[in-house]
Amino acid sequence: MASPPAQFGVVVPGRPVLTDFQPLDASKAVAFLENPGEIEEITFFLLPSSPVPRGMGVVLYYSAPPFTDWQVLGAVFAEKASGTFRTGAAWKEQLRFHQAVQLGISLETMEHIENLQLGESGRDDRINYGIAVGKDLYNFLASFDQPSGSPPGYMVLPQNALDLWLKSFERRSQIDPNYVLKANYS
Repeated sequence: MASPPAQFGVVVPGRPVLTDFQPLDASKAVAFLENPGEIEEITFFLLPSSPVPRGMGVVLYYSAPPFTDWQVLGAVFAEKASGTFRTGAAWKEQLRFHQAVQLGISLETMEHIENLQLGESGRDDRINYGIAVGKDLYNFLASFDQPSGSPPGYMVLPQNALDLWLKSFERRSQIDPNYVLKANYS
């Protein structure tokens, strides 16, 4: 007996497309993803054969062994048939040393997806990261400012201030690529 056609796909850069989700019931399915510590982002998409009805969407989750605690990665739906989501796997202790994680998909109402605030999650993640990097740069440069010798509204900096920040940013990003998102900038 032939298996049903694939309805969803996952792309991890440098790997083959993953479409072999095993159904658990009419609205849920799972697949295994090896070496999650190497993965920084996942693209999840609906295939043209996917029968996701209007008003519904598919939420992508992941779980590390023993596969009881599920974390949301993102969602796709008819109006947004694909999305790229940061996994955090390269720096999350829970995934770093596991051989595989389980990906879970669940058919959900758009109301549920909106309550999870997943509609723009892939795009918003990148915008928020860019804003956090900008704030980190501003705070670093402001630490050089000499307010008493500067005209109001201007910042006086050493010529190598940007180079110093870039070296600091690269070093700290090697340790924790999400460090700028964890800083409490106001």
